[in-house]
Amino acid sequence: MNKPIRTRRTDVRPPRRGWGASPLDEQPGTAGEGFRCPRRLGLFDQGVPQVGAKHLSDKDADRAAAFMAEVASVLGLPQWSIRVMEKPCEKDAQATVGVIHGRYVAEVRLSRGWTHVHPDEQRNTLVHEVLHLFHHRIDDVVLAAESAVPKKALRRLHDGLNVELEYMVDLLTTVVQDMPAVRSAWHRHYS
Repeated sequence: MNKPIRTRRTDVRPPRRGWGASPLDEQPGTAGEGFRCPRRLGLFDQGVPQVGAKHLSDKDADRAAAFMAEVASVLGLPQWSIRVMEKPCEKDAQATVGVIHGRYVAEVRLSRGWTHVHPDEQRNTLVHEVLHLFHHRIDDVVLAAESAVPKKALRRLHDGLNVELEYMVDLLTTVVQDMPAVRSAWHRHYS
């Protein structure tokens, strides 16, 4: 039986007040120049190479992103641009995914020891992170209640919802990772 994957989902959001640019818009440059990602990814995501992560080779980062993009397409999420980021995820997780709202851009962070993780667990983890893209708008629903609900109640609602979403994603991962199209994608990118 597959053990649950410890992940922590984070959202990358623009500043809450004002109409300022998101932090990613303020970064000059393009992929391959040592920056986290190209400016305005939603506009330039076709054919842009991955930004190499220091704890991963460029090949490992590209393979993970290509596999995740193919899984997203198989699951009906072809509009998502998936980027493996340079900074690794927290030590207690194998991977995390952050969403840039309104752009369909997912920022994936892989653990420092990613290359030493068993391939089946890597596949399981990458599929798990793709599945988080299905529910990215649920946080917006919770945040919409921010002005009407006391902060303590909102925090409990948000935390409880995230736990239940993790259980749901873990369960769906066990089904999706064995889909023939997902297995084919894995062998295409990791054989």
